Amino acid sequence: MKITHPKKSLILHQIFWLLFILFYFACSQILAQSGEKLYLSFDSTLSMKTAGPYGAAGIDIKSEGFVYLNPQKDGTFSGIGEIYITMTFLNSSNPAISLSPLKGRGSIQAKAKKKGKYLTFWFEHGEIPCKGIMALSYPPPVGTRKEEFVQNFDPHTLAQQSYDDSFTFFDIELKDGAEKVVDYSSMPQTPQVFSGKTKFYLAGIETWRISITGEEIDKL
Repeated sequence: MKITHPKKSLILHQIFWLLFILFYFACSQILAQSGEKLYLSFDSTLSMKTAGPYGAAGIDIKSEGFVYLNPQKDGTFSGIGEIYITMTFLNSSNPAISLSPLKGRGSIQAKAKKKGKYLTFWFEHGEIPCKGIMALSYPPPVGTRKEEFVQNFDPHTLAQQSYDDSFTFFDIELKDGAEKVVDYSSMPQTPQVFSGKTKFYLAGIETWRISITGEEIDKL
């Protein structure tokens, strides 16, 4: 009869689990670099202010969404995801017009490519319709009239393709759990003043295959 020393068996058991944990974390760090599908999500708040004929006017745009980036044969990534948008007008440029918050939901397309230890990504141009109600005030006897109002939002605004290698605000570290914050206050200003931030998150996706062996019966 063979007797196993309990302390020796316990030590070997602990070593096994230690190596397993180290292997797991090592795999999680290189997961995003192994050609696996990537999950890119974002949460954004953007404020835009401008001067109108009736004084200052502005709008807050909140959006969130995700994209599944699939590896391509040429080493790049591309994929389609969803975006959810809410536009809130800070004040009306015309006192006779008022707008309710505009809601929008649509599909977005993103592309990405490796750049050293970073992933460079951008959103393609697109139009996501955001709908709300516009109230128009007329003199009596007409009164107030309400009708649907639509304003399109371009996801390209959140992550643009750069034409200058020094402009790399859309680069994110190519690893599982990476986070990138974009501050729009640092962008070149136009007559429309932008501010706000967008947080991007990158994660690898694990694929599991489960098989079941059994016997079919008449009653389940």
